[in-house]
Amino acid sequence: TVTADAKNKTYGDNNPSLTATETNVPTGAAALNYTLSTTAGQFSNVGSYPITVNLGSNPNYSVTANNGSLTINQRTLTVTATASNKVYDSTNTATATLSDNRVNSDDITVNQTSATFSDKNVANGKTVTVGGLGLSGPKSGNYTLAATSVTTTANITPASITPVVSGFTGGVYDQVTKTQTVTITGVG
Repeated sequence: TVTADAKNKTYGDNNPSLTATETNVPTGAAALNYTLSTTAGQFSNVGSYPITVNLGSNPNYSVTANNGSLTINQRTLTVTATASNKVYDSTNTATATLSDNRVNSDDITVNQTSATFSDKNVANGKTVTVGGLGLSGPKSGNYTLAATSVTTTANITPASITPVVSGFTGGVYDQVTKTQTVTITGVG
């Protein structure tokens, strides 16, 4: 009996060497003639694929072949973020671009639901958290995310302000105290 050994691999890795276990072969007997094959390739989708025992000529024996399986598991996708610096705008909203370690230029999209600075205040090297990561696309089933959020850093720089004064009617200095209502806009 020739039984193909079960094998496992991660999506995108090379196929493992296919092996088989021979049983009930007499000691000192000639080697059995067989080959092993699978329909799975390096970039076959996640799932189970047959490992086939292909018997050759074994004139002295009646050989039974038992096929096995090769299981392809999801690849862990590690996502990194790069956040853009911004000018203070009184919010903690951030903008980030994502990159990852996909293989074979697979058609997947890494989605995000949020990108936020730790707070809205001006500072350099502020933590930016990109959250709600998810996958979509035809090849997304071949991956699992290492994390559903990632962090990076970026700066919030001071905003320039141009105050606009309105409501001042002016007047000639005549040593008399006058009261005016003035509105200043353009200050965050």
